Amino acid sequence: MRKGDLSAALAILEPALEMTRAGHSPVWFPRIASLLGELYNLAGRPDQGRPLIEEALERASAMHLVSGRSLILVWLTESWMAAGELERAQDVGEHALGLAREHKERGHEAWALYTIGRLAARVDPSDQEKAARLIDDALRLATDLRMRPLAAHCHVVFGQVRAAAKDQLNAKHHLAAGADLLRELGMDLWRAEAEADLGRLG
Repeated sequence: MRKGDLSAALAILEPALEMTRAGHSPVWFPRIASLLGELYNLAGRPDQGRPLIEEALERASAMHLVSGRSLILVWLTESWMAAGELERAQDVGEHALGLAREHKERGHEAWALYTIGRLAARVDPSDQEKAARLIDDALRLATDLRMRPLAAHCHVVFGQVRAAAKDQLNAKHHLAAGADLLRELGMDLWRAEAEADLGRLG
């Protein structure tokens, strides 16, 4: 999933979900269902992904599972954002960030910062500074934790935000860094967009 190879990931996770629904290792249902829901988000099918993510949250709560819940909330934020429900996405995203910090899940905190940073850029396109601060915080944390796929995404989005703010120098730097890292990691699903954005800057 992190590489963007959606068909390969779906071929693994859809049968895995059926196994958990059949009663095999139900404790894994929240992790598998939420991951599959995020895959549907990435595949442009948020209406299919969101019910799975919400069911994952309900089952995690019923089993009193706390670890990883913040990341499931991040994926729910993504689903609402993809559906254009930005106010709902904002509420869920802030909850995800607070939960990650409360439980000291620094990796999940980084994903939450990245996600609500992207959301901030959409909520108020005229004010890109809040988005830039959030994405920069996510990038710093991702770099500290050696989360290279997330760092690649952060570079690209930070570059897009700086381009929207007419800061061409920083936009070019970050888009180039992001495109290079995406290429190195084989994350081709997102690389073409990053390179196209960089090309538009001249």
